[in-house]
Amino acid sequence: MSESTQGEGPTPSAAPSSVVSSKSANALRRVERTLSYALSQGGMVAWRLTWLERTLVPLLDEVVNATLAHPGAPHITAAVGALKGVDQMAWMDRVPCAQAALMCVQAARASGQEPTFEFGQGELIVVPDIPEHLDRVAAPAKPDTAAAPKAEQIQRHALGAPQGSGRALATLGELDPALIERFTQAGIEQVSDLLNLIPCAHETLPPLSSEEELEEGAAVALQGRVVAKWVRFSGSVRREEISFQVGERLVRCSWLSGMPKLHVGATVCLVGELELDEDEALLFESLPWEPDSRGLVRRPRYGVDGLPDEDIWPLLRCALDQYQGQILDPLPPGLLLEYRIKGLEKSLLGLHLPKLGLRAAQTRAVFEELLLHQLALASGDKTGLRGIAHSLNHEALALHQLESQLSLSDPQEMVFDEIRRDLRRPTAMTRLLQGDVGSGKALIALLTALLVGETKAQVCFIGPDDIAAEHRYLFAEPLLRAAGLVPQLVSGKPSMAQADAIRRGEAHAVFATHALFENFPEFKKLGLVIVEERAQFGVTDRKAICQKGVNPDLLVVTSVPIPLSLTLTVFSKHDLSVLREPMRQSVATKVRGPTEREAAYATLREQLELGRQAYVVFPTLLSKDLLELDQARQLANALNTEAFPGAKVALYHGGMGREERFQLFEDFQRRRVDVLVCTTTIEDAPEVENATAIMVDHADRYDLVRLHRLRGHVAQGRLPGTCEFVMTAQPS
Repeated sequence: MSESTQGEGPTPSAAPSSVVSSKSANALRRVERTLSYALSQGGMVAWRLTWLERTLVPLLDEVVNATLAHPGAPHITAAVGALKGVDQMAWMDRVPCAQAALMCVQAARASGQEPTFEFGQGELIVVPDIPEHLDRVAAPAKPDTAAAPKAEQIQRHALGAPQGSGRALATLGELDPALIERFTQAGIEQVSDLLNLIPCAHETLPPLSSEEELEEGAAVALQGRVVAKWVRFSGSVRREEISFQVGERLVRCSWLSGMPKLHVGATVCLVGELELDEDEALLFESLPWEPDSRGLVRRPRYGVDGLPDEDIWPLLRCALDQYQGQILDPLPPGLLLEYRIKGLEKSLLGLHLPKLGLRAAQTRAVFEELLLHQLALASGDKTGLRGIAHSLNHEALALHQLESQLSLSDPQEMVFDEIRRDLRRPTAMTRLLQGDVGSGKALIALLTALLVGETKAQVCFIGPDDIAAEHRYLFAEPLLRAAGLVPQLVSGKPSMAQADAIRRGEAHAVFATHALFENFPEFKKLGLVIVEERAQFGVTDRKAICQKGVNPDLLVVTSVPIPLSLTLTVFSKHDLSVLREPMRQSVATKVRGPTEREAAYATLREQLELGRQAYVVFPTLLSKDLLELDQARQLANALNTEAFPGAKVALYHGGMGREERFQLFEDFQRRRVDVLVCTTTIEDAPEVENATAIMVDHADRYDLVRLHRLRGHVAQGRLPGTCEFVMTAQPS
């Protein structure tokens, strides 16, 4: 230690030497322990840490800036270079960079056990040796201290990066440049592209027995024993051949591109195209395959244009052999364990060389593709759009609820609160409302429209088709007019009078279909767009509904809950509200054949005798009533005479006038009608609590979603419902 360090202490302008040296040593130790922790659990911890660069690089820079002649300075500089940009990297790239930085820091500490530092006014201090005890984390072995390790020396072959990674195909061996060019034209330039090539199908080949007739040109799987092998020269052409015994039959196999590793006496299965030459069976360029437990061989088919599968198979074999044990899985081990998903290397072997676990390998490929796609969408730009901050009047809404006897359950109140909070914000709401049939989605949407309408802003309802838009209009009109709002129904393209009323603000609530987006009218002040989506999802374009640079609030409603995959992909930019309102009553559902129609009518009569009401649903064709109006009237009269004598039977048909249909359904709600004969368009109508029975004729014509919605009409009453599905004579 220098004499200057043996006095009473440094000058006040400089920090104490021991303190400064201790800080630098502690900084290196802190960086080492942090990196070791990040690499623990197989690197899974690095999945969650997004602050490695932000925390560790300043510490390393502080040490480097205070260093004059330190043997470990190049290692520290290399560690800083490895950590640059690591916070923005994908997990699979972050792990190798953290490994490289850790090895550099360890090399710096190992080479700097007796270094000299210069601080302040030139005091030289010996940094004491710090014991390297990492009790909780197993760190990688120390590298050679002769030279600073480079990141590429420990970088493993990574798959799944957006730009692709790994080496060029030419590094797999001596390949024909023309073959490499064909792979490049097909978009396969790197080894990772080749390994990530997912088969579109798998061809199953049963093993050929010795007694079966040989067919020339057929793809066969031969299982037998290698009895001899030799090399044959024909001019400058060199062929490697074997004699292959299958039962009592001898097959000659020949290779120009190099014979696989086959030994005399070995029992193998070879797959290739069979040729016959004077009673001699020949296999050219065959490949060994492992059959499954049933002896079947599955051969992948890739379907790449301009690239035969015969060219892909050998190259894939070579890539799998060379990169075995070096493939870095983009998914953390904990995630694979939690969902019981195969690792990447095992799944690639299962896809390209299927023996066992083909379904598990395909599940892994689908899981990874969906997960990475959804993560990319979920991590997109969440910047709020400029919208309208509505001044909500809850007193008026409470008055309307009291006059209309509307009450909300606890789940409905929770969802309605979420929507009201969004309406007050100056950023535009983009929300997806989901819930099962009968959970009250339409009621929540209508109350939201009332709130916005009372702020002097306009509302636009978008239905999936004309009938749905008409039903929403008919059953919302009384409540809207009671609140002083003028509704308007637009079928197809708005007329000049309708467009003028919308532009002048005389139409407060517009009911239309998705066709309105093709020529979206100009609103005076559009505050809310409610879109009901049923068969096609994500069809609403935000740009189409933007008015004068201001985005209205958007509320998307689905008829039934959609899969989570759709929620995270199509609606990834939407906030999610779920109405967890269960069906209030159970529904006894029966499926009957066409000869049991009378038994279904008897079930409905039992409900009518108890004072209940019922639906009889007859089929539609191409979204139109299958029966003409006159035929439907005859059917209703026949049902009144034969099936339900003494009951009041009414017909609800698309050929009737709008006001007549509305009056008929109001009579059904008021119990003036016992049986309502209708089509499946009734699924968009409000539920009637006293209606506890429904019969759907020709039920096999409809999908399960529509049948579920129809059954929901008898699940909302105080008493259990009854549902009868009557099939056709020849159901599909």
